Amino acid sequence: MKNPLTFTCCFLLPQVVMTIIVAFILDAFVFRMNYTRKNRDSEEDSGIVLEREVSKEEMTAVAEMYGRNGATSAASQLLKVVSQMDRHRQTSMLFLGRRSRTKSDLSMRMYEEEIQEWYEEHARKEENQLLWQDDEQLLNHPLHPPSLRQRAQTII
Repeated sequence: MKNPLTFTCCFLLPQVVMTIIVAFILDAFVFRMNYTRKNRDSEEDSGIVLEREVSKEEMTAVAEMYGRNGATSAASQLLKVVSQMDRHRQTSMLFLGRRSRTKSDLSMRMYEEEIQEWYEEHARKEENQLLWQDDEQLLNHPLHPPSLRQRAQTII
């Protein structure tokens, strides 16, 4: 190879890219293995479901916000729903949202006990730190005024 740029483009750059790709694949594979090993007994769930009752006023406010931000088609669909609610004399509706679990969600579930232990350990450290600060304040500010000296003790 005569040109170092050719060497870099043809040999080093593809190796770096392939290393990064392989690292991501291995990370996902190892995570999946650990997750299935730890949660062998739990049932497979379809994802995260959120149910929330939404009032007609909230829907109108969201439609106005969409209209201001340029999402006019979404705003018009929401306003159609609001008009149907008026027609049927409904004051609220049930919103049902679904999404699949992400790696972050699965990690939180997999390491739930460890995370709880971390929170408890952090709370203990904070409590100990506050106790040390209180002890230091007591040592630095004795109960006796600084002008009074302790009396000498007689030893017999």
